[in-house]
Amino acid sequence: MDSASDNYPSDHKYEVDNSSDDHESADVQSSPRRERPHLLWTQEQSVRGWTQAQLSINSFSAQGCDGSPLVARGGLSTNHSVQYRYECAFASRLGCQWQMRVTIPFDQATAADRFLHRNPQSPATVSSFDRAVYDRQSLVHGKKDERQVLHANHICDIHVSGSHCNHKGYQASGPHCLWVSHCARVPYDLHLFKFQIENWLVANEINTTNTQIINGETVNTCQRSVMAKRCKRHCETFLRSKDDDKDVIAGYDGKMLGLCEKFGLRETSVRLGPELFNCNTTYIIPGWNARALDDHAAQGLCVLITSFNLALNFARAAAWFKGRVTLAIDHTFKVRLRDVNAMSDTGSAYSV
Repeated sequence: MDSASDNYPSDHKYEVDNSSDDHESADVQSSPRRERPHLLWTQEQSVRGWTQAQLSINSFSAQGCDGSPLVARGGLSTNHSVQYRYECAFASRLGCQWQMRVTIPFDQATAADRFLHRNPQSPATVSSFDRAVYDRQSLVHGKKDERQVLHANHICDIHVSGSHCNHKGYQASGPHCLWVSHCARVPYDLHLFKFQIENWLVANEINTTNTQIINGETVNTCQRSVMAKRCKRHCETFLRSKDDDKDVIAGYDGKMLGLCEKFGLRETSVRLGPELFNCNTTYIIPGWNARALDDHAAQGLCVLITSFNLALNFARAAAWFKGRVTLAIDHTFKVRLRDVNAMSDTGSAYSV
């Protein structure tokens, strides 16, 4: 395992010159020398292939960032490996110093031997390992959608540096970062009332006490109601159509289309990953239609929310009552009031 000193030598320093190229002057002096940030990396895992590396990324996201996706800082090539850096989802909001990197060594033969020593494999599996020795020209870092193929059979070392700050601490401005993260995973909680948000803050042990020193004395003020109000304002802003939601097309129809694409089965399972996606996770049934059609009986709108548990319960009820089950209403709701959306035994949606 290569150490941080291979890529970030402690004696390496650089200068920052504040003088302009167009107005050089002998009186202008460079700023004092500063040491380059020195990060201490600890290897956590060694996996084979980018698929397993992505599972590790999702696992770290679920454990340390409340399910919020890690912030990708791009890829880089060193003298010995290709690296992809990630930082905490709340690095910008809270200044969290935790970081993670995925390292793909150029010497895959040595990396494979080290991996096999720690994880014994069958002879057939051992023969399929990539034992090539690359360099900076033959193995380059790829874009996000290219890594699945580019590193499909490479040994990937997972390193972490630093530790997470207190994500549940008091935040003086804006909605609490954990509430924003929660709404991204459970968008239906955007409709909660202010008192329900206060209960959520208490249940999740969010610090709502503002500590100030006034005239030499420490004054603690409970800001739970104020913080809940900020979170509620975030929900109201997010739920507005038109230009407030930058992730989807402007307008109600565009917003509906964007939400259906974002919370479909495939997109939801990929976004949450195996750590968070389970049989109780709600998603939009495949085959939805969010475009208005005047010549259609239901105006073309058919959006149905379900979960694996709901589909299984409906199938069981249909078997127990010999098919005399006409409507499942547990986690299901309809979009248009004059149309009733139902679900067949196969999980497909239809309108009655």
